[in-house]
Amino acid sequence: MSADESRVLYVARPAPWVRAVTLGVGVLVVLILGATSLAVLGSDPGSPLARAAALLLVLPSALAVAVLIGLGQRMRFTVTTAGVLIRTMFRTRRIPWEQIARIEVDTGWVHQGQTVAVLHDGRRIRAPITEARSAMRRGESTWDHGPDLTAPARPTRAAIDAHRRWLRGEFAGSR
Repeated sequence: MSADESRVLYVARPAPWVRAVTLGVGVLVVLILGATSLAVLGSDPGSPLARAAALLLVLPSALAVAVLIGLGQRMRFTVTTAGVLIRTMFRTRRIPWEQIARIEVDTGWVHQGQTVAVLHDGRRIRAPITEARSAMRRGESTWDHGPDLTAPARPTRAAIDAHRRWLRGEFAGSR
């Protein structure tokens, strides 16, 4: 089975309600910037010069807000029959099961509960969307991470289970 033919077993991503709220906040920020720029200009808001100036002030800010919203919604942790896909704001990594020695939970103070793919060469690839503090953002419960936030939650359990299944040879053609 090639990477193109792999099946998706689990996906951690921002929940739909989080995407909607984020978009709403972004629109609100742009509207406030527009109203503020018109107020700062102090001239007749209906005049063409005031409108042009407000547009020049708001467009770069609106673009920056749109880019930040887009980057924030990009985060994913996908478990497939071929391996894991970890997508952060700026980078996407496909890691086949052949390269993964084990899946574990980050117990560090800053990234508690985060799923970590430990590779055979010792590198540790982290998936930020799987942190305990991102559980609600994913639409999951923080209680799933345990009382100390270091128990394997849904993303980690899905990756561990898939890795074990791959080791047993359940994903035909992926070895």
